[in-house]
Amino acid sequence: YQSGVLLSVMSHRGMVVASNLEPNLEFIIDGTTGFLFDNGDSSDLSKTILKVLSLETASYDSIRRNSFEFVSTNYDWKLITKHLNNELFN
Repeated sequence: YQSGVLLSVMSHRGMVVASNLEPNLEFIIDGTTGFLFDNGDSSDLSKTILKVLSLETASYDSIRRNSFEFVSTNYDWKLITKHLNNELFN
């Protein structure tokens, strides 16, 4: 399972707030590439959103940049097709 929505947001340098479901842990390092909240806990979601809204501009931009770099490094289409070609034809 991979979230195309998360990857899309990250590739456009958006800020990600996602539940801590296992598939999201593949993409989100809490406080580094986005923010995680406890799944099903609306109070924790609210706290996480408030945390994001209170970030200084430099921290906010750094997390967005980290997110973009993570996706660019790990999920670029050229890398994916190269990996598939290696798996299929080698």
